[in-house]
Amino acid sequence: MHTARLPLSLTIAALATLCAASLLIWLVLYEPVAVATALDEGDVASVLALIGRTLATAARALVRYL
Repeated sequence: MHTARLPLSLTIAALATLCAASLLIWLVLYEPVAVATALDEGDVASVLALIGRTLATAARALVRYL
């Protein structure tokens, strides 16, 4: 069976999904109470705020490293 190159849109979607899954796993490991509370209350805005805060922290760490 020959494998063809993946289309660019599929590759971008796969990378976005990988990043989102990684962030959620990170949040569950390092802020379990906040994630559990937000999911229990059905508050999507809290989860998005946690993800945004985590992305900002990661960006700051990357800039400091570079």
